[in-house]
Amino acid sequence: MIGVVIGITGATLYVSQQAAEQSLRKGVEQLAQLGVSHFRDLQVERLRNVCSESLSFSRSIRIRQIMLRYRASLDEKDEADLIATTEILYKTAEDELREALRSDNAREHSQQAAFFRLVGPEGKVLSPPGSIDAGFLHQAGRAYLEETLSSISQAMATDQETGYLAPPTRNDGNELLTVVITPIIDARSDEHLGTLAIGYPVPQFTQSSNPSTDLDPIVSEFREGGFRRAIWLDGELFSDEIDRSLRTNVASEVTARFDGTSRSRHDFAAVFDHEPHRVFHQALQPAAYFPAAYQVFLYSLKDSLAAQRASRLKVLGFGGIGLACAFGISLLLAHGLSVPIQELVQGTGEIQRGNFAVTVPVHSRDEIGRLAGAFNEMALGLAQKEKYRSVLDKVSDRAVAERLLQGTVELGGETREVSVLFCDIRGFTALTQGMDPAEVIRMLNEHFTPLTQVVTRHQGVVDKFVGDLIMAIFGAPESYGDDALNASRCALEMIGEREKLNQISQYKIEVGIGVASGPALAGNMGSSNRLNYTVLGERVNLAARLCSKAGRNEVVIDQTTLDRSTDRIQVLPLERLALKGFSEPVQAYQLLAAQPRSPDL
Repeated sequence: MIGVVIGITGATLYVSQQAAEQSLRKGVEQLAQLGVSHFRDLQVERLRNVCSESLSFSRSIRIRQIMLRYRASLDEKDEADLIATTEILYKTAEDELREALRSDNAREHSQQAAFFRLVGPEGKVLSPPGSIDAGFLHQAGRAYLEETLSSISQAMATDQETGYLAPPTRNDGNELLTVVITPIIDARSDEHLGTLAIGYPVPQFTQSSNPSTDLDPIVSEFREGGFRRAIWLDGELFSDEIDRSLRTNVASEVTARFDGTSRSRHDFAAVFDHEPHRVFHQALQPAAYFPAAYQVFLYSLKDSLAAQRASRLKVLGFGGIGLACAFGISLLLAHGLSVPIQELVQGTGEIQRGNFAVTVPVHSRDEIGRLAGAFNEMALGLAQKEKYRSVLDKVSDRAVAERLLQGTVELGGETREVSVLFCDIRGFTALTQGMDPAEVIRMLNEHFTPLTQVVTRHQGVVDKFVGDLIMAIFGAPESYGDDALNASRCALEMIGEREKLNQISQYKIEVGIGVASGPALAGNMGSSNRLNYTVLGERVNLAARLCSKAGRNEVVIDQTTLDRSTDRIQVLPLERLALKGFSEPVQAYQLLAAQPRSPDL
């Protein structure tokens, strides 16, 4: 009982803890995925007009003409015209992209574009003239952008791409930018003429979304749920919700798990500032030509683990109370159970020593009394089974044993009409020459098992196994009618079963079978302490001789078996056989086929 209480308490603790952890993890993961979708939706909304105006700009006939002029000047190496064309190109872009450059969505936001650049057909970033404010950065940032934009422009195809870059800033940091890159394509020749790139600062997470949208509840849920969000790019974490010192540690953990693709999603547990956290990071929408960027969610497990500890203490408290009660009840029951239990233990010892005549006193009518009575019945049953077992040891077949136990088999002998079947392995001596004895036994067991089942299916009795030979009887100790026909059917099926077994077994065995029918003496024969139910007589000897004359996978039957089977079998007459022990040649037949049994039998 104490063990049960301890087991239930432990199982309750384990199940509740696992359920809490799974629920927490699932909730964090679902909320994090919702946050990724929320951020993507915001980005799409913010950049909707920018993407649209950039596409219109790239398809403008005027821009195409200017870019064609620039390419011609480039081919002619006309530096003066290149400078003039670049100035015209930037002035035109500044004029046509006025709304896009002033804000990412003029009607809902007021954030200014951080920069815009044009890239020539040769992949070189065109420097804007001094009169145009195209988002000049300091030297390190400008070099980073020009190198990155040039690489992306030369690699990308004809589709517009949006991704994230983090150029250096004047204060030795990096600024996270959302960059929209639009290829300028000649509509007539599909030729790449250049590229337009516009970058915007990524809004801080603490900034509220547009009040007119239905996304504010998601932001509130993140804030109330204890989530802190960030974006990971190039080994650095960008966030206004996570402290700088903590950002460095989280960025290192995410970087260590980065697999080099932009499509992975992971979550892991880690300890930051001596406090357990779960970090969920999922790739933002993939941009084929931009560095991989992850949305990162940091969730503190401190409160959740505290709640789990409190729940665990409650379960342990109730378990302790239950354990104390169980201990007290056990002490009370032990006093009343000790004497009957000791008697049962002594009786069990007698059973173990083979004394099945033992009994124990029945002191009461309660459960212990019923247990004592059941023990006495068990001892009586074991004694009876031991008697049955001694009888079963003296017979070789279940049907014979059942008839013996029922008392319907003569212990001497009786003359019965039977059919006797002998099945012998051909070439057994050559087959087993040099074979390990254990392997010979395995081969014979594999051979005898299915053939014995065939005998049982045809209402026969396996009399004995003699080496590699099987002797089966049909008609004794009980006849089921058509014993000769059953023996013939059994012989043919044994041949078929052996052929099937040869297809899957490593031992390729062929057998010869002889069947003879007629009167035989059936009964228990042997010594006084060991009996064997068998049949004796001239028909038994004939079946053995016919088996020796059968070829490989052939069945040879005698005239009586043929006569008793009437026209339900097909045979091939053989020349009269001179058999040992028989003064006259014997007419025999090779069995070819037998009428199948009715499915109802």
